[in-house]
Amino acid sequence: MDALVQTLTREAEADEEAYAPRMLLGHAYKAQGRNAEARTLYARAAELRPREPAPLVAMARIDRADRPAEARALYDRALERVRDDQRTRELLREAAEIALEQDDFDGARAYYDRLARGAGTSLYLRTEYARALAERNAHERAIAEYERVLRGLRGDNRVLGPVLKDLAQVQLDAGRADAAIETLDRALRVVGRSSGVRREIYDVLVEAFRRSDRLPDLVERLERERGFDSVELLGRVHDELGNEDEALDAYRRALRLNRRHIDTRVRIIRLLSRSGRIDDVIEEYRQLVRVAPREPRFVVELAQLLMQTGRGDEARRLAAAVSRRHRNDASVHQALAELYTEWGEDELATREIALLVRIDPRDPGHLIALGEQQLAEGDARAAEATWRRILQVESDRGRAHATLAAVFADHDMLSDAEEQYRQAVQVDEDRVEYVRGLANVLERPRRGEPASARQRRDEEAVRWWSKVLEMTEDRAARREARQRIVGIWSRRGELGAKMREWRVAFTRGEPDVDAGRFLAEAYLRQRPRDVAQDEATLRRVVELEPGDVESLLALERVHTARGDLAGAIEVLRKLVEADPRRAPRYLQRMAEHAHALYRDDEAVEYAAAAVARTPDDAEGHRRLGDLYRARQDMDRAIASYRRAIELNERLFPTYFDLAEIHLARSEPAEADALYRAVLRLSPDDDLVARAGRASMQIHLGRGTLQELESDLLPLALGHARRPIFRRLLVELYDSLATTWIQQARGHGEEAEAAREELARLGTRAIKPLLEALADSDPTQQRIAIDVLGHLGNENAAGPLLAAAESQEAPLELRARALSGAGAVAPSSMAPRFAALAAGPERRLRDVAAWSLARMGGARALAALRDLAGQGDPAVRAYAALGLGRAEDRRSLDRLEQLLREDRSPQVRAAAAWAIGRLGDEAQVPALVTALRAGGVVSRAAALAIGAIGRRGGEDPRALQALGEALFDADPALRTAAAAALRRSGGESVERFPVPRGGALAYVSELLEVDGAAGPPELAPLRPVLEEAARDALHGPVERVLTALAVLAPTGDAALGLGPLTSGMAAWPEEARVAARRELGALSAALAPELREVAGHPEPRARERAVALLAHIEVAEAGEALRAALDDDAPRVLRAALQALAGRHAEVEGLVERVGEIARTHADWSTRLHAAEALGRLGRGRETLVEVLAEDRYAFVREAAARALGRVGGGEEALRGALEDPEPRVRTAAQAALGHE
Repeated sequence: MDALVQTLTREAEADEEAYAPRMLLGHAYKAQGRNAEARTLYARAAELRPREPAPLVAMARIDRADRPAEARALYDRALERVRDDQRTRELLREAAEIALEQDDFDGARAYYDRLARGAGTSLYLRTEYARALAERNAHERAIAEYERVLRGLRGDNRVLGPVLKDLAQVQLDAGRADAAIETLDRALRVVGRSSGVRREIYDVLVEAFRRSDRLPDLVERLERERGFDSVELLGRVHDELGNEDEALDAYRRALRLNRRHIDTRVRIIRLLSRSGRIDDVIEEYRQLVRVAPREPRFVVELAQLLMQTGRGDEARRLAAAVSRRHRNDASVHQALAELYTEWGEDELATREIALLVRIDPRDPGHLIALGEQQLAEGDARAAEATWRRILQVESDRGRAHATLAAVFADHDMLSDAEEQYRQAVQVDEDRVEYVRGLANVLERPRRGEPASARQRRDEEAVRWWSKVLEMTEDRAARREARQRIVGIWSRRGELGAKMREWRVAFTRGEPDVDAGRFLAEAYLRQRPRDVAQDEATLRRVVELEPGDVESLLALERVHTARGDLAGAIEVLRKLVEADPRRAPRYLQRMAEHAHALYRDDEAVEYAAAAVARTPDDAEGHRRLGDLYRARQDMDRAIASYRRAIELNERLFPTYFDLAEIHLARSEPAEADALYRAVLRLSPDDDLVARAGRASMQIHLGRGTLQELESDLLPLALGHARRPIFRRLLVELYDSLATTWIQQARGHGEEAEAAREELARLGTRAIKPLLEALADSDPTQQRIAIDVLGHLGNENAAGPLLAAAESQEAPLELRARALSGAGAVAPSSMAPRFAALAAGPERRLRDVAAWSLARMGGARALAALRDLAGQGDPAVRAYAALGLGRAEDRRSLDRLEQLLREDRSPQVRAAAAWAIGRLGDEAQVPALVTALRAGGVVSRAAALAIGAIGRRGGEDPRALQALGEALFDADPALRTAAAAALRRSGGESVERFPVPRGGALAYVSELLEVDGAAGPPELAPLRPVLEEAARDALHGPVERVLTALAVLAPTGDAALGLGPLTSGMAAWPEEARVAARRELGALSAALAPELREVAGHPEPRARERAVALLAHIEVAEAGEALRAALDDDAPRVLRAALQALAGRHAEVEGLVERVGEIARTHADWSTRLHAAEALGRLGRGRETLVEVLAEDRYAFVREAAARALGRVGGGEEALRGALEDPEPRVRTAAQAALGHE
């Protein structure tokens, strides 16, 4: 290139009017990255030939990156001059691309219109503008353009199909799925049944229905059609939906229409493999091999499958038969040779390679492989003979000897290798690689070789390496030759003498520059290295030959090795001048060194200069972006990174760098677009995984995972041989489903919405999840197992159950698979679950029993009846739940027996729940007995009694038992009793979730009561509740305390009834009024008992009773409060003071006693409560004035001031308090005076 530049420069300088040399020199400069000089030459060429378009186009291409407006103007001028149609179209496309980059859609359309003008029937040119818009995601504009093109194609059905298909794709990308489906329907009507585009239309149609979650609707449409494409598509859609039997049937119907369709047979094999039907898979492979006999991949896959399933003899027979059938097919024998080698069948592998040699005797690679195989079998003589046949098959004699020499050298047959290299050199002594090969072999030591022979070979090797130096200008080869020569002398211990020779030659009057180069290399070879001498020598070489690029590069390496990066930069600066063609590379090195020295401004300057010389170098723009990013100049970094990606869309690490900047700038949408571009474009699975997970994190944070799913699902379905897409999709489903699964276990609208979302997910996610279930990756299996059972898709039951039945998987995974299968299995699978429920593994028995309880059906019920009387407690509990869930009245006696006699609480609770489902009032006595058992059994019995009541049961014993339970010490039982008294709770048959723990925890979960139940009817319950409350208030102290807690006031009612009246504030007004009336009556009826409890020996009971009585307007209440003011227990006294209100002011002696407490009580906090009580009573002014003036505690004085403000009067005392030393007292006095 340098020589060409010099020649063209001379020609241009010799003739000022020469056009061609200037154009060619401009091209050469541009190739070297010297764009400014190139543009000057192009401009001069344009002046010399003003009607010539080429220089204008050349300038436009240089200007395009930095000066797009000027570039467009140049393209316009060039278009006026060009006459060739093909050339015109190229320029119009380039100009249109610039217009689109500038968002000048009108200008771009004008170029594309010119492009399509006169195109006749060229549909491609007519739709090119629409495609360009679609590629830039300008979907609405693209739709409008496609519709414009369609209007011009009316009546021409031959070309409508492809345009309609493209229009539908754009509509789909714009989120208009319904419009896309209409367009595709129109396309199917106009294209013929044998049209090649029909299959493409169907593919877009599937995507449209998939995105709108309507694949089952597509199934209904396709079932009415009979052509191969539609039937095969029906199979694919069924496959995607997980309908294995339907998919298999459709695929087989499609094969009857086109028995040689390989893709369909492959899909059948994948479907059968997923289901674990190995024998059917093998049979399908046999059919596939017969249909596609020349496809070795299928033969190998079938043979490997046979070998893996223990049918080795059959696998070998199959391979042998295929080998005989395809004697002359090299690809088949190559595949079989590799297969035999994998199996360790060396003799058979050798036979296949020998056949390869016979089929293609001109390929030395086959001979080399055959010799390798023979050598592995121990027949070295046969291997050598085989390799020597290379000399007969290779037409180029020199290459033949060199190839054979390399084989001999690789196998340490050095004498033979040397002989062959010598012959290669004799044939063609100008081939550097032959000379290098000979020199290399001569250097290598031989076993048992005398020193004299080694010396002769070393000397000859030096001569050949010297010849390499003479033959080539390649810097790497020259450096290697020089290093090898110095290494030989060093190994022989003669380097010192040679260095003296080189030093003399280099320092004499006319220095030998080559000797200097050898000397510099020798200084590096010495131990320790003499870096200073090496540097000095190289500097002298450069002085003698200033343009010696090889020595300058060596000098730069020396500076870099010893950390003198500033010196390295200076050397590189000289290299830029000496070797302009590689100047961008040197400038990038300068930028790296400057950055390492923290000279960031210089680093950016050098990197920018490198980019200016090679504006189309994507790596240069990337490195410049790195430097801008290091300087925190993010705007420029983004611009550089984007330019790098524009120039090389496969520069994938830059996508991640740019995305990280956008994330740091809180621009997740831009980062996500970059990650998704990597997903679509990268062939590297590691990069795809990294991008997919990064995008997933963004969408997880934004709650838009379904948007990413729309990208990943087509990729996963369309790239079966790249499982990374499916694995990412499965990870996405794990994140997407987890929240919905948690929500679906609850109640209300949110839970219902979550269940609907899971059902929709079960339609579109079933195929990837089933494939994940068959994946060798345990993480993929775990996700599939955890998610599939919650999607409500029966098609998952078979594969999940097969996984549970497998003896090879870990027990933990099998149990989870079984619970997933049980969640969706139909009753037809009951016998398989029953077998597991009676099997040896306890965890599987439990889950299988739950599965039978969930699925119902005659066969499941039969199994549950058997299990209810035997097996583990968990199995019996699930059996009882299942019998109740199915309302199996035949099992009522068995359930009553379990309730009365079983020793396991979980079984008795499950039996109680089941009896409640059956609604038989005759079981109430047994349930009442169970109600007193405590724990989960009591709760289950309470809810069962409530369930029987909902069905019309009115047994008074039931109400009495529930009333007692309402005052039980167990809060959970009180809640259950309240639900039963409301006649709510436990009524949902559908709520039968997947177990998360043991059977006891599961029964407890079923007994959870929805807190959103409505108000109860208290009037009919009041007698029962009154009696239960009296009994509780006369009971042991703990029961008394519980009763007082239950009776604590609710809202503005005098008292409450615990969970029975919780949430009263939210009840309708009419219900609240009725409840307050009934609660008031109940409080009056219970007042004597509460007055009695106010004198209870236990202070806690007295405290709660006093607090309750304060809310009841009866005489007993005032008496109890007055008595409590003399109580020795501080807590009782404090409760009484805090409960006092204005209505208690008339109670005899009460105000006086409160005043006495405020003045004289030893505890300051009690005095404070007494002062506050006087304020509420509206009495005791004199006492409050005294307390305000004399109490030692500021808190008490503050309370007295505030109370005076409520009582009125005492202005003088309050004004005196304005001088109190404590700010809080002064503030309270000021407020009281303001109030007065």
